[in-house]
Amino acid sequence: MGSRGRERSRDFVPTAPRRGGRGSTHENARATGRQRRAAGRRPDEKRPFVTPAPLSYEVHGTSTAGGSASVRAGLRDIPIDARWPAGEPSGDPGPAELLASAFAACLIKNLERASSMLPFRYDSAEVTVRARRQDAPPRFVGIEYELRIVTGEEQRRVDLVHRNLRQFGTVYNTLAAVCEVHGTVVAVPPAPPPGG
Repeated sequence: MGSRGRERSRDFVPTAPRRGGRGSTHENARATGRQRRAAGRRPDEKRPFVTPAPLSYEVHGTSTAGGSASVRAGLRDIPIDARWPAGEPSGDPGPAELLASAFAACLIKNLERASSMLPFRYDSAEVTVRARRQDAPPRFVGIEYELRIVTGEEQRRVDLVHRNLRQFGTVYNTLAAVCEVHGTVVAVPPAPPPGG
């Protein structure tokens, strides 16, 4: 073998042929790493086990003449305002408030989901939801929300959580398909520790 052949043999590092193109193990490992980085997880951090969400839900409503009514959801009986015509406020939620409540619950539950999956650390959260309706034809035309999260996370992480809320919220996506939905997520710095 000539000098060029010996020189090449020292520099040449044999590699196994790639199989399956982009579906190869090497490519999959790189893709997994990119996905973890995009989600904010460390390479050695495993995704927590998640029980699949149910695909169907059931509630049970009852009423008596005069407008006394309630809905049983989960293990709770929730009094609702079913009077007609509406008189003095009863203090119980009506259908519109229940719909807005479902949207608020969707945001809060998906915040907890994101905090576990990403992960994302926060101390507490509160949300205000406003639903707008029209009379003819009767339907909701808009949902506005402000979600305030007490967290020390960076703004880019807060924005990532907001994207997760919009992408994975079942109630959010259902309402967004039939009316305008928009809102903000505000990061509130945690209070300093006592004596800090």
